[in-house]
Amino acid sequence: REVLERHKVDALVIIGGDDSNTNAAMLAEYFLREGSKVRVVGVPKTIDGDLMNRWVETSFGFDTAVRIYSELVSNIARDALSAK
Repeated sequence: REVLERHKVDALVIIGGDDSNTNAAMLAEYFLREGSKVRVVGVPKTIDGDLMNRWVETSFGFDTAVRIYSELVSNIARDALSAK
């Protein structure tokens, strides 16, 4: 908090999964409790899909990961069939 305030940083953006966003929430509560003007923004970004809730339908990165992994599994299946 001291470093952020000394450098006149008024917002901290944390991008990540459930652990990162839990820490962002804890930091936001701490800053508020301490009377700091620093605001914390948590941006959901995970390929795990573990942040879905009523506010976050899906996070960016998840759709791409699903598409790529599906393509890879399909390629492996096709290769296995052709190796008979």
